[in-house]
Amino acid sequence: MIKSALAAAGYTDSIIYQYSRHRLLTRGVLQFKGKGVTHVIASDATLLAFLLPASSQRYQPRYGITTYNAPATFLET
Repeated sequence: MIKSALAAAGYTDSIIYQYSRHRLLTRGVLQFKGKGVTHVIASDATLLAFLLPASSQRYQPRYGITTYNAPATFLET
C-alpha cells in the first residue's frame, strides 16, 4: 500500500524491508545505509527497534511516521 502510494507520487525506486522475528532490523539498517536511502517510512510500531541500530551505526535518515508509531516517545522534555 505504501509502495503504490509512493509510486503514484513519482517515487518509483522505493525499497521495502519487512521485519520479522527471524530477521534483525540491523540488517535493514545496513541495507538502507549501503544503498544510500535518505528517507524511511515506518508503517508499524517497530520504528524504535529500527532507530536504535541506525543510531549506533551513525545512520540518520529522515523518518516518516504516524501516530501509530507513538511519536511522543521521541520528544525531549
